[in-house]
Amino acid sequence: LVGFSPAATILAQTPTEQLIKDTLQPLSSEKSGLFVLQFSTSGMTESAARAYTSIVAQNINNTNRFNVTYLEEAEEQIQTSAPELLPCFEIGCGIQIGKILKAKWVITGHISLTDLGSFILTVKLVNIFDNSLVFEETMRFNDANMDRRMYLLSTRIARNVPLIGLIIEANNKIAIISLGEQDGISVDDQLIIYRKDIIRTASTSNLPKT
Repeated sequence: LVGFSPAATILAQTPTEQLIKDTLQPLSSEKSGLFVLQFSTSGMTESAARAYTSIVAQNINNTNRFNVTYLEEAEEQIQTSAPELLPCFEIGCGIQIGKILKAKWVITGHISLTDLGSFILTVKLVNIFDNSLVFEETMRFNDANMDRRMYLLSTRIARNVPLIGLIIEANNKIAIISLGEQDGISVDDQLIIYRKDIIRTASTSNLPKT
């Protein structure tokens, strides 16, 4: 689900090719911060759980939907500002750490090693501002299918977080938005355009107020 707040709506009969040429510039979008808390564990060492935490964080970062703060960087900051929160393996202190890091999302998880040699990973994505549980999933994986399972997990996490952008130019044929491949948008994604407000600029000053 993707929402867009129009910054400007241009109704001039600009040729499509020229419109694309004029607006197709590198665009910056604000990605929300995300912190992956070190996973708790059973049946395996803490260092192994830490390694899997980093793997999940890397896969989420690859979706381009978030600014991910990695565990080592987070611990370095927290050790200076709030060392009493470390070590942290549960959502309560994880939310406090996320607020210090100015993140919007925190992921917590538990990983265990089964008697058959496979792994069971449970992850939860929580909105730091209202403590709401946005996403939860339990998956089983092994060394052979780990890469694929981690990729699918991170994709599902990204898809459960709304991506908000702007309409930066439009005519009666096309609309140019401030999001693209670098933000995790791909071909066949469905976008929802909604009218929130209009930012008054030189190009929109003659538009009617709403």
